[in-house]
Amino acid sequence: QESLATCHYIQKNYEQCLTLCDVLLARQDLPSIHALRIQALSQESQFPQAFDAYAQLLEKHKLQPSSFLARAHLKKAYLSYQQQKLDTDSLEQGLIHLANHQALEALKHFQGITQEHPDYYKYQACCGRCFVEIGRFDLANDQFNLVLQNQESELMDLKDALLYWMCLNYLCLGDLSHAIHHMEQIYKSNMHFQHIDQKLAHYQNQVQLDLRGRGLCLVLADPLENDLIPIACQNPENAEHVSYNASFQTLSFAQTHNNEGVRQLLNKHTSTAEASFLLAKQLEPNLPIIKSNIAMCYLSQNHLKQSQNQLSELEEGHDGFAIIYLIRTLQHLLAGELSQAKGEATKATEHDSIRAIAHFFLGDIAFREHHIEQAKTHWGYAKEEAGLFFLLKRRDAMLSKNLLSLEHWLGDFSLQL
Repeated sequence: QESLATCHYIQKNYEQCLTLCDVLLARQDLPSIHALRIQALSQESQFPQAFDAYAQLLEKHKLQPSSFLARAHLKKAYLSYQQQKLDTDSLEQGLIHLANHQALEALKHFQGITQEHPDYYKYQACCGRCFVEIGRFDLANDQFNLVLQNQESELMDLKDALLYWMCLNYLCLGDLSHAIHHMEQIYKSNMHFQHIDQKLAHYQNQVQLDLRGRGLCLVLADPLENDLIPIACQNPENAEHVSYNASFQTLSFAQTHNNEGVRQLLNKHTSTAEASFLLAKQLEPNLPIIKSNIAMCYLSQNHLKQSQNQLSELEEGHDGFAIIYLIRTLQHLLAGELSQAKGEATKATEHDSIRAIAHFFLGDIAFREHHIEQAKTHWGYAKEEAGLFFLLKRRDAMLSKNLLSLEHWLGDFSLQL
């Protein structure tokens, strides 16, 4: 019967093990049965009963080898239980901080978990989401890649979701080639995931039509603050299929330096970005996207006068260039002129290439005016711009009444907007 109880323990049938131990102890007071019962109780996390059983064992069999073995097992199990309880609290606290837009505080709770921990990769994925929130998309992809490399991770069910997060991060970094590569990986395994076929075609088309240089725009990281974050946006001329002018002999070189400036600004390297844009402008002074990118670059550095000078120059030669409306919207927003900002953003919605970003601005303006339902409507229209997703997710969390789960932050790409 003692061997049978031990078998139950080995097979993790702790309830049957405990029942049999009680029967055996009623017949004969053996220290080995006491020790087995203590181990089974600790595996069931019944530590008050386990400590009581250990006290009984010491009272009757203090110097028996079974007593020392029971003590060692109980100590190890209890410390493990306390650590797991602390880790669970850390996960929950971290998610609460994420929901409250306190990514750095959340990161403190998620970091420091050793690789031996059973939920190590879950915490690494959470670190990745924190890095997304603070705009370190490169570090976020390092974390997601670490999880994806471990084929035994319990998060492999979220493989496509993590790959999609990497796509979004590459888009935020201006790296279309890597974004497209990861979209192709998702398409091979699940062609119905998040309309990946349409997104793949859209960004492949953007690369093919990049004849006039890439564009960027600054948007608000938080609807109630004036902190700006750069995102990639379509060059209206590319979207409208404007052909080359044969007289632009240096256009290809200007385009290269412009695109490098976009990549540098998206990576928060403002000085390097500014140098690339200025060089591109020297090579091709009449390309409107370069002027708009320089205006955005100056705005990101809070150089308002230089930004206005670039905007004036842009307006003189290219008054119908759509991104002009976004620059004006930003300037009015930063000055607290909500009515004027709304007017410029409304004009921007008439242009397909920047419509989603314009609605994003209109949503932030409505939120500042306390028109929550209007804000949600405009943010809903902004969903079509994949580079805005993490910012929309942030606003979605702001309006959520429930504590958001791990799956919400990693695998849920729906928005309640």
